[in-house]
Amino acid sequence: MSEWTQTRAPTHPGAILREDVLPALGMTVTDAAEALGVSRQQVHRIMAETAPVTPEMAVRLGKFCGNGPDLWMRMQASYDLWNANRELKREIERIPVASVIKRAAAATTAVAGARRRYSGSPQVAHSGKPSGKGAGGLPSLANEARIGSPPMRSAAGGTPHKGRPFRRTAGPESKPCCAPRAERQRLGSQKL
Repeated sequence: MSEWTQTRAPTHPGAILREDVLPALGMTVTDAAEALGVSRQQVHRIMAETAPVTPEMAVRLGKFCGNGPDLWMRMQASYDLWNANRELKREIERIPVASVIKRAAAATTAVAGARRRYSGSPQVAHSGKPSGKGAGGLPSLANEARIGSPPMRSAAGGTPHKGRPFRRTAGPESKPCCAPRAERQRLGSQKL
């Protein structure tokens, strides 16, 4: 995450309403409050920058100005974030940055432990390559989503049938484990 580097405070949406919108429309605060369906005091608080533009008010202002609520919410969020960063600066500096490498090492250890529990050899992914390591030696999360259950074995280049593992037969083809019961019993006595 990048550090907040803006040195000038973002403009409060109430200042835009006060300085640009109402003068351009030639409206008074009372006229704008009536058009928005809110109290005059609420519009005054927003224009005085003492109250935030809430999501409900952003919807009203977006409809009133014709530019949608997103603009008003982004202005308010930017203003709030800048002020929070400035107010919490010393406290934020004491928070350490989490290390991705430490988490990856812990995940690799957990994956290796799960593999040892369920299988003596690395599982073969659909691409025919040993799974567990993605780019840069980090665990491949797509292949390790089933850590809590036995690893799926598949024929090289094959795909599981209905999410179930393939069983090897004496021949070159593989049979899904959802084969008829007699055939499954016959296949169960053979090694994978």
